[in-house]
Amino acid sequence: VSAAWEVLQVVPDSPQPKIVDQQQIADQDRQRSSALSLIDEMQGIAHAATQHLLAMKEGILKDAPRDDVARCIQVTKAIYNRIERLRDVLMPTTNHSAACTTEEFFVFWRTFSLKLVRAESSSLKSFGWGQIAELIDESNGLRPPPQGYMVSGAGTAFINGSYMIDPQCVAKSRYVKASDLAYTRIVPDNENEGAGKKITLFKCRMRNQQRWWFLSEADKHQPGTDKDIDYYQHKSQ
Repeated sequence: VSAAWEVLQVVPDSPQPKIVDQQQIADQDRQRSSALSLIDEMQGIAHAATQHLLAMKEGILKDAPRDDVARCIQVTKAIYNRIERLRDVLMPTTNHSAACTTEEFFVFWRTFSLKLVRAESSSLKSFGWGQIAELIDESNGLRPPPQGYMVSGAGTAFINGSYMIDPQCVAKSRYVKASDLAYTRIVPDNENEGAGKKITLFKCRMRNQQRWWFLSEADKHQPGTDKDIDYYQHKSQ
């Protein structure tokens, strides 16, 4: 499973540039076909790993190192997430939601966790409840995010207003973590101060692992650096 994850890491996950040369188009199509075949093969490995875990007898599971089992689950989850992202890039106009890999993994995770909590072994039960807690936490992060926020009461007037999801931050996959999103506001031209400025509302994980909300104006040439202008910040609950 770890090897499959390493293989997927080399597949580009950025949209391919538009080209008009017929030879380049043919080469790009071959590369896409090769990448999709590789993805299918890696998904087969991940699927086989999940089915192996589901088929394991309680006695074998009881003796298996918990850290190894937990790592297998986490790596498999990463593989499914990566595959979904890659398919969205390689097949942007294809509706493959019926075979959503994220959903497939969650079905496995729930089934395996329930198998653990129903085991006679108290150690497996405890491990299973831990997995369920992680599953719930992960599911909460995948709930449909708010489409926008309204900011009011800011001393800097042009900060006030509606902030909507930044389309550049929204993936085409069915599941998007709210923590991965950003919300933007373009200050209208009819406002006396700040007209035309693009203000972004986003949540950031700090070095101490705490999350903070920021209202910032990104630097046009070096966004995401100390050249950004942070107008407001507030610790997330």
